[in-house]
Amino acid sequence: MSAVPAKNKNLLFAIAGVVVLALMVVWFSGSDEPVGEMVPTVEVAAVQVTGVPLPSFVNELGDVAVGMEAPGVSGVSFTGEEISVQAGEGSAYVLGFFAHWCPHCQRELPGLSEWMMFNDPPDGVEVVAVSTAVNDGAPNYPPSAWFREVGWTADVLVDSEAMGVADAFGLSSYPFFVLVGADGKVVARVSGEIGIPVWERLLEAAARG
Repeated sequence: MSAVPAKNKNLLFAIAGVVVLALMVVWFSGSDEPVGEMVPTVEVAAVQVTGVPLPSFVNELGDVAVGMEAPGVSGVSFTGEEISVQAGEGSAYVLGFFAHWCPHCQRELPGLSEWMMFNDPPDGVEVVAVSTAVNDGAPNYPPSAWFREVGWTADVLVDSEAMGVADAFGLSSYPFFVLVGADGKVVARVSGEIGIPVWERLLEAAARG
């Protein structure tokens, strides 16, 4: 039997390598979760609240929280990264509270997400969403997948199981928005679906402080 030329051996090895690689791709693609979905997510987590909690929100007219010092909150994102929102540190901010199972939130978040994709908040204004009232037995769970699907680009703070952040800001219904000026004081609180025109006015009001 004649020997296989060296160049033919190299070709055989190359073909074998391609076959092995193809088998590996088939094997991993048969996994229950795509490789890109394997990052661990956090749906609820401990939060730290500093300062005095705001009174429960009743309505925008005569809201007693306006002018009060906003509490500070810190916790983590869906991927475990630390997030801190502290009043009076030089930046104004808008906090938006969303519950994954809330129909009003489900209608509101996609529109706000699209706005955030193509627009920037005013200079000096930060936008932070709060995922709260998480219920693994309710529709549209988990919230991490929901925020990802609608394309939300700003930070998301994961609330605790006891809704520590929501309680600290006086949430009474969903969605819920809290504007805090650069001086750390509450500018306004708004509840319910607001739409893009009102969203833009809230951002401008936060910038003015």
